[in-house]
Amino acid sequence: MSIDLDQFAIWSATFEVRYDATFLIWDRSGAVWSRVKERYPTATVEQANPNQIRVIVDPKTQAVLSVDRAFFTISMTCTRFG
Repeated sequence: MSIDLDQFAIWSATFEVRYDATFLIWDRSGAVWSRVKERYPTATVEQANPNQIRVIVDPKTQAVLSVDRAFFTISMTCTRFG
């Protein structure tokens, strides 16, 4: 039985980067988030914990930065393959 990809739709995509645990990122977090705010002035912090910050970049994009990884999730309207 074959699968027809035309029957599926993309609703969101996530890009994740993993790296060795680095605490220096917190030492420079002010500089990092200042640059994010320059580029995306409407970005707001949704949640901040000692080891993770979750930011709403725009209505369709969420970013999370932590000690060992960073990821971005983008929500999309229904888009078909092909």
